[in-house]
Amino acid sequence: MVYDSKYLIGETFEKRIDLMLDMYGDGDSYINQFSDNFYLIKTYHNNFYNLYDSLTKIDLVEGLVLKRKNAKLEVGTSENNNSKSQIKARKPTKNYKF
Repeated sequence: MVYDSKYLIGETFEKRIDLMLDMYGDGDSYINQFSDNFYLIKTYHNNFYNLYDSLTKIDLVEGLVLKRKNAKLEVGTSENNNSKSQIKARKPTKNYKF
């Protein structure tokens, strides 16, 4: 995660989202494509229960990821790096078991 030749390690999630919104805008949809390989998912700040119910009706959407806005980006040396700062809520499917 680099911007303007500066690593964003240690920057908060909120600051990184604000940087992307300043660069690209908020868009009109819950997912916005700004180039062939860059998509920005809309950030929501409340009403997660109703949001989950409405978005998970869309086949493409697996669920929600709730992130602490003050969580700092860590060096990506493990898949568990940022697990203490986020919660994933997945809709039920037959594709996984636990």
